[in-house]
Amino acid sequence: MPTNRTSALFYDSHGYLWIATYNGLARYNGKNFNLFQSSPGSVESLNSSQVNAVYVSTSLSGQTPSYTAWVGMNNDGGLQIIENGKITKTLLDGVTVTDIKKINDTQIAVVLEDKLVIFNSNFKKENSYSFEESINSVQMFGTDLIVATDNGVGYISKLPKRLLNFRKTPILSFANDNNFDYLGSKDGLYIVAKNNSSSQLVLKGEVIRNVLVAGKNLLVGTPKGLIECEISYLKLNDCERFNSDQTVSDIEYDKNTGIVWASTTNNGVFQLPPNRKKIKSYKSSTVGTYFHSMLQTPGKKWIAAFGEGVWQEGMDNQWNLISDDVLPDNRIIAMKKDLLNRLWVGHFKGVSILDESGHLVEEILTNKIVLTIDTNSNDAIYIGTDSDGVYKYDYQLNLIDHIEKSDGLNSNTILSLLNHNGYLLIGTTKGFYKYQKGHSITQYEADKVVWKLETDHNGNLLIGTDGDGLIVYNDDSKIYEYTSENSNLPSNTISDIFVYPDSNKIAISTLAGLAYTNDISNPWFKIFDFRNGLYPKEMLRGAISYIDDKLIAQGLNGWTELVDFRYDNNVPVLPVYTNLEIPETLEHDSPLEFLISGVNHFDKFPITFSYSLNNSPMRELKFGSNLFFNSLPPGNNIIRVHFHSKSGSGTREFNVDVTTPANLPQWLILVLSLSTIFVGVFIYQYRLFNKKLEKSQAKIEGLEYELNHILEDEIEPQSDWFFPMTALPFELPKTARTLGIVSQFQSSLEMVSELSEKLDFTATPEAINYKLSQSQMDKLWYCLAATINVAAESDNLSLLKIRCSENSGSLEIKIAIQKLTLNQFDLLKSLKDELKHQNIHLTMSEYTRQSQLIFSTHR
Repeated sequence: MPTNRTSALFYDSHGYLWIATYNGLARYNGKNFNLFQSSPGSVESLNSSQVNAVYVSTSLSGQTPSYTAWVGMNNDGGLQIIENGKITKTLLDGVTVTDIKKINDTQIAVVLEDKLVIFNSNFKKENSYSFEESINSVQMFGTDLIVATDNGVGYISKLPKRLLNFRKTPILSFANDNNFDYLGSKDGLYIVAKNNSSSQLVLKGEVIRNVLVAGKNLLVGTPKGLIECEISYLKLNDCERFNSDQTVSDIEYDKNTGIVWASTTNNGVFQLPPNRKKIKSYKSSTVGTYFHSMLQTPGKKWIAAFGEGVWQEGMDNQWNLISDDVLPDNRIIAMKKDLLNRLWVGHFKGVSILDESGHLVEEILTNKIVLTIDTNSNDAIYIGTDSDGVYKYDYQLNLIDHIEKSDGLNSNTILSLLNHNGYLLIGTTKGFYKYQKGHSITQYEADKVVWKLETDHNGNLLIGTDGDGLIVYNDDSKIYEYTSENSNLPSNTISDIFVYPDSNKIAISTLAGLAYTNDISNPWFKIFDFRNGLYPKEMLRGAISYIDDKLIAQGLNGWTELVDFRYDNNVPVLPVYTNLEIPETLEHDSPLEFLISGVNHFDKFPITFSYSLNNSPMRELKFGSNLFFNSLPPGNNIIRVHFHSKSGSGTREFNVDVTTPANLPQWLILVLSLSTIFVGVFIYQYRLFNKKLEKSQAKIEGLEYELNHILEDEIEPQSDWFFPMTALPFELPKTARTLGIVSQFQSSLEMVSELSEKLDFTATPEAINYKLSQSQMDKLWYCLAATINVAAESDNLSLLKIRCSENSGSLEIKIAIQKLTLNQFDLLKSLKDELKHQNIHLTMSEYTRQSQLIFSTHR
């Protein structure tokens, strides 16, 4: 195992277990692990160390098994394909992939946080869909692809009726079998019966991250281990919990052997045998302990260790682990000291407050998972939790405030806290907030996960994000945004930020090493990673401490003490090359094309090119594209090209003289001018004639219609309308048979003034002159009446698109209504059965808020 931090599993049909970890992808054959990892400078490695998702398809070529693995990564690693041991394709680059699921035999669904991309089995992108919230999970329900988000259940084509009640219920995971649907949430597990849509909440109080049907049993992954239960109607029987001290990230089941595999966030992978009696664990050969939050009290040093507890260094420089009797949980996530030198230790069972000697003073919030603590205020301590917002305590340990969604937070998952200028800044999974009690709360960067908030000596707010780089604010305005694409940050996930107390120096920890600077306005950061001797290869939140004038970088399996960093931001100057010699002179109207290249010592990192012509603003040039000028203006031209990579940057300038074109004779210029005028007059006369001809044809058609109206009897409609017609603002015609019915349909809609501006109407000549029977005409007016009634419900309607055509003797009218309100949507839904009875086909999409009515005649 490359690391004990695992995120996903996949068990393929050849019997191999694939494990997505924070240090690459592992393929396990029952004895050994075959690893696919990220290696800087190698084009045959993964784009990112952190793998979030994996899906594998298998086949047999003769007697030789073959496989294709779809690998989704964090930190903009994107989506790569591994075929029989070799990385062959990069399908998506510069994005974070969070999940991959098979839809059917020919389609794969790939989740990009809040987007869903559909690929076919030939690796071609077929479609993509965007959602307002990040996607937690996707699942096929019959032929429907359903999406789980914190806003509720979403869908692509349609939502099964039995799941309508969950449209606004936050869902984390899905599963289903022949009889039931299973929906995991932060409140427990919902079981929905397919035969009668009845539902029941079971396992109340459990956070259900994963659900998997395993024969007659159900497997449930939670932050408190794996739960296995016998499935019964709308309930679960004989539930048993395994490894309650571990957070399960994914589950796989081998139906041939009955073996269950579970991946965990910090303890590797464990295996349940068919008899469930002896659990087998698979862990990294090195100890997988994450050290963080080192601090100092008089005469002692302290460091938190996730999975072990708190270590204390005494006067003899010996480190001792605090007894398990002191701390109720050893999964330490946050640790800070207050003005009284007390330690506030946050873990999965609240906060333990220790005195200077390490003795327990008090335990608070014992049923909460604590993620962050802020002790910088002189009069209060702020505590951020996993799902319950922020708690404020005074120094006497009295609870004095609780900030949550009812106060304006859109997320109760608190990742960072900072007191700044009389405000409390709150970093969450949905941006950060500026809060002051009794005042309004303001949200910023709502689409970002904010891991760290810090301020520098110039009053700038530094924001570290998960996957979106470093953002800098000043006075509520964003002034800089640095990512690995526009700077040389080693990773877009910023886990910690430290500002030196007596200088402008700033140290930034990322998932790929340290970056540091003494000028936050300069996008060139100095890098210090494992190549420079940095010991912890992975650093999470709380990774940087400053003790005795030393910077302490903490992470996986240890820490490094750093002294006397060089913080200069001078960018190395590199040469810029072209694939051909640029000429000093060029004939007028001659094209110029060449390719730019430069030195890049780290092939995996992005390279940017830009150029300008004659001192115009620099324009970005796509990597690998030729710089092409169809023609340059006469005279001297200055072409400036710029190259930037992780190794440095370079600029090169070229001067090209273009010859002046010969002047044309005056008589030729006069002839060309007169010819242009003549052609313009001819085109104008031609268009004017066509308009007169169209008006004449329209008058003839109108006379034909009036004559037909006089000759034929007027007959009352033969059936009642299927809903009240009092809402219609005009009287419907009662003619039994008529010509020009489509034109009359259009004119009737245009009589409604509020619809006329929103009407987009087209019809073929055959459709305009189509003759309808009495029953066909009645059905057409049903369609019209439904359109008008729905449109009249709101002024928010953006457009009515009507397309009329005639094909093989049949008339078809399609009416698309865009941007429906919920009231309009419900009104159409109530009319659906009656419209179907009248053979009027209705399709609706709740996600796009659009409907389509199709009226079609048949010979």
